[in-house]
Amino acid sequence: MTRNISFVTIFIPIFLFSNSVKSQCTNGTPCDDGNPCTINDVCINGVCTGVPKNCSDGNPATQDFCAPTCGTCYYVPSNGNSCNDNNPCTENDKWHYGICYGTLTPVNIFVSSSNNSGSGTLRDAISSSCEGDTIRFDNTVDTVDLSEPITINKSLVIIGNGFTITKINGQLMTKAFHILENKVLFLHMCSMINCKSIAQGGAFYNQGIVVMKDLIFLNNFEGITRKAFTNVNSIFISKPGIVTIFD
Repeated sequence: MTRNISFVTIFIPIFLFSNSVKSQCTNGTPCDDGNPCTINDVCINGVCTGVPKNCSDGNPATQDFCAPTCGTCYYVPSNGNSCNDNNPCTENDKWHYGICYGTLTPVNIFVSSSNNSGSGTLRDAISSSCEGDTIRFDNTVDTVDLSEPITINKSLVIIGNGFTITKINGQLMTKAFHILENKVLFLHMCSMINCKSIAQGGAFYNQGIVVMKDLIFLNNFEGITRKAFTNVNSIFISKPGIVTIFD
């Protein structure tokens, strides 16, 4: 018996897999890597590679980034990061929605010299102070002799060691203070004596706000007329407190 054997050829497809698929590009030629946040795409070792887009606006007040879906640069105001507001009177400076500012921390500054000007004087203490600081006097300083007025261009507190101890003396040459608009001077526990000015005379010329407590005004003048102070805005007496005027 003859057995007929027939052969059937079966083709089985074989798929070859690779862990990475490289773009088919020619080295050194321009291409498109499909990333909108890259530029200058070029083929390197068969892979299309771009340079990250530079979205920096050079402004430290913003956080800059490229949106990966469209390639648009966005500049969001910084918030919470450290910065420098260039104000020597603040600390812990941080960005707050694109604005750099710090916290004012009032301090006590002590007057150690009775001279009109120079290191340690009342004028120096006021000049170097920050908004809201308190000026006090060393026990070695009783009378401060002024030959020209001191401008109060920031809100301050000046506290003496008692109106019989701390005396601010104009030497019949000058008023003691000129308080500018929108500034507040708290003046406590001292005597204002011998202050004189031809115009806006007396111990001070106030265009802002003065709050007084436990003060004595003695022998102050505008020209030849006795005058404690010149006020064109607001003056308050803090309670409990005494203000005595002998002018």
